[in-house]
Amino acid sequence: MLPIKKIASASLNLVFELCGELVREITCHRVSGPAFDGLTQPVQQISTVQGLISNYASSDIDGTVIKVGDEKILIRTAELPADTILGPDDYIVESGSLVQRHVQAARVDSTQQLWVLQTRRNTPEDRGDLTSPLTSQEDYGSLAAATVTEDWQTIN
Repeated sequence: MLPIKKIASASLNLVFELCGELVREITCHRVSGPAFDGLTQPVQQISTVQGLISNYASSDIDGTVIKVGDEKILIRTAELPADTILGPDDYIVESGSLVQRHVQAARVDSTQQLWVLQTRRNTPEDRGDLTSPLTSQEDYGSLAAATVTEDWQTIN
């Protein structure tokens, strides 16, 4: 019987060495726990690994599941902790450029040597901090009948 896992592992090491310009240091943020509800903090498991980043072939893009601009990231399973299971709530940050990518789908290949991630670039939106005090607010008054108008200067 052929030692498929050994052959796959050696082949992957060779590919990661030969494709040096495509291999980047990335940080995997595994998010688990409750959803972002403002009351509890999700638990993050952070791992820095080497990932091979490539684009999808045009024949793979269907426009619904895989969209134009989606990227495929290959990560060796040996680089991640054994209990790590990547999924759609997780995200990847490229160490050099700080480009953030959200994981759309993830699976381990049949040899169990490689994670295959479908990712989509994301520009994070800073929505501030929910714990900071309110610094400005607008008073819209009450639902009672208008007695003075501020914008139109008249009451019709």
